[in-house]
Amino acid sequence: MKVDQGYTCEAKPIGVRRLRVGKCLSLHEADILKKYLDANNTMNAFWHGVRSAVYRKDALQLLNEEAVSIQVMDSFLEILNSDQMAVPRLKSCFIPTFGWELMKCRDEVGKVAMYVEVVLKNLRDNDLLFIPIIHVKEEHFTLLVLNKQSSWWDYYNNLHPNDSTTADPYLDDALKLCNLTQDDRELLTWLTENCVDYPMRSNTECPQQNPLSADAGVAMMYMIQMLSERKALENVFPTGAMKNMRARVLGKFINDEDGCWDAYRIN
Repeated sequence: MKVDQGYTCEAKPIGVRRLRVGKCLSLHEADILKKYLDANNTMNAFWHGVRSAVYRKDALQLLNEEAVSIQVMDSFLEILNSDQMAVPRLKSCFIPTFGWELMKCRDEVGKVAMYVEVVLKNLRDNDLLFIPIIHVKEEHFTLLVLNKQSSWWDYYNNLHPNDSTTADPYLDDALKLCNLTQDDRELLTWLTENCVDYPMRSNTECPQQNPLSADAGVAMMYMIQMLSERKALENVFPTGAMKNMRARVLGKFINDEDGCWDAYRIN
């Protein structure tokens, strides 16, 4: 995704605590976020990691309840991967967002091969692999979870059709990703010493977002957090779950001492 090229200039102060998401932040978190946003420098990262970064427009997307970018998703997943290192009993790995439109290869086999290589490197030491999928044209996220214990690919879509006769327009992208080539399957079998011809099942009880909202990415991050903590998903999202999750993600960036922008450098 492109990052805006910008500069520091005068901007109208943002009343962070007046917004629904801002009210879910602690006073300390809201103060840091406000100082960063009021500095209005689009070149300074709000949070940066090894492979991902969050900028001003990304922070505003979370705060203003807009659709979130791949940068936000992958940055959140990078922090979750770091958190896993401190809790070894939770053997989960969070793979960067996959999108057919984002791959550089001309053919689909090559696209999958590039991504499967990342999956292979993380399969042996983890029980769950979380793979968010971006559907760029529709600005929608779905989720694939490879569960080694159950030997299933679990597919989650927060906007699946209400009736059983209507096809899920996003399912084909997930199917193409989890249908490994014979070479990939043989390599996986060698690595795990188990059959890895995992079938895929669509989770029909996946909680559904408001179709008029811009919460697809936030809903996926909420589900990833819940599933990685081995918590069961409810049939519907709890009241206020999306605004609270937006605040939680902002809090993750703000409270990460290694990657967070230092608000107090601004006079």
